[in-house]
Amino acid sequence: MANLTAAQALKVLDISKATLYRDINSGKVSVDIDEKGRKVIDTSELIRAYGELKSPETNETVSRNSSMKPRETDETVSFLKQEIEFLKRENKQLEEDREERRERERELREIIKNQTLLLPKPEEPQPRPQQKPKSLSWQNAILIGGGIVITGALAFVAWVF
Repeated sequence: MANLTAAQALKVLDISKATLYRDINSGKVSVDIDEKGRKVIDTSELIRAYGELKSPETNETVSRNSSMKPRETDETVSFLKQEIEFLKRENKQLEEDREERRERERELREIIKNQTLLLPKPEEPQPRPQQKPKSLSWQNAILIGGGIVITGALAFVAWVF
């Protein structure tokens, strides 16, 4: 379809300039930049966004379902047919690759399942025995007690002398 500037677009639409620019700024209508650096809007974009266009010369309404077709050359048609055939072959190859990957995934899942079944069952963790608080042995008690006695005796001796 043809590209129109904003001024040209307004001639085929029943909207205000402010509405068009608001819709462009909000993203409702997308714009392109032409070879001269101007913002242009494809007519198909205008039909998508607003539903109907008026022919500027005749004031006839052109709707989404109109039979307007872009000019086609034999070269373009030939190129597009080749492109379609290439894309069909590529699509078929991608679908085959996807199916092969899915089959390989199923095989690997089956292997994992079988290997998991061969693993021994995990043992229940054994509770750790409770440790008793350390008590003093009788030798340590005597040494500690004897140290107190010796310390006390030394203090007494020092006091007396």
